[in-house]
Amino acid sequence: MGKSKSVDVTGGMAKKVEEFLTISNLGIDCWIIDGNIPGNLASSVLGTPTLGTLIRAF
Repeated sequence: MGKSKSVDVTGGMAKKVEEFLTISNLGIDCWIIDGNIPGNLASSVLGTPTLGTLIRAF
């Protein structure tokens, strides 16, 4: 995981994970999903099992 090697106005995955860790410390679960996998985005919105990574404080 590191900074994006291409133009990425969002700061790449490192910045996203940093923000998700901050949010998870507030007791809010964060998911990283691939919206390019058919049905994955809809599944995540509907609360059904979704391929992705859960970030949760412990």
